[in-house]
Amino acid sequence: MKSTKTVSPMLKLSILLVAILIFCVGFIIGSYQKREPLKFIDPLGTLPVMGPEFFAQSDALFKKLDKEEKIKSQALAQSSGVVVASKNGTAYHLPSCSSANRIKEENKIWFKTIKQAQDAGYKASKSCKGLQ
Repeated sequence: MKSTKTVSPMLKLSILLVAILIFCVGFIIGSYQKREPLKFIDPLGTLPVMGPEFFAQSDALFKKLDKEEKIKSQALAQSSGVVVASKNGTAYHLPSCSSANRIKEENKIWFKTIKQAQDAGYKASKSCKGLQ
C-alpha cells in the first residue's frame, strides 16, 4: 500500500499569508529604525578623514601642483627665447607683457632674437612697453 499525503490548499494559503505578514511587519519595523552612517575606525590614526575638509585640502593641493607645473613650463619656454608670438597672430611680445600672458600655451612660438621674429613675419606689439 502506498500512502500519499497531500497538503491541502488551505494550509498552503495560510503559510503564504503568514510569510507575507512576517515580511511586512519586519519591513515596517525596519523603516522606523534610525540608521547611523558607516564609520571607519582607524585605531592607529594613520588614515585621513574623508570629510569636506579632506577634499578641500586635496583640491587646494592639486591646484597648487597645477600652478607650479604651469610656472615651470613657462620658465622653460622663456629660458629658450627672448620674445614670444602666437601662431594665430601677427605681433611678437616680451614675455613680461600682459598680451603675452593671454596667448594659450599651445599657440606660443618662442624666438631667441627679435630679428628671428621679424624674419618670420611678426611685427612688434604696440601694447608692449619696451618694444617701441
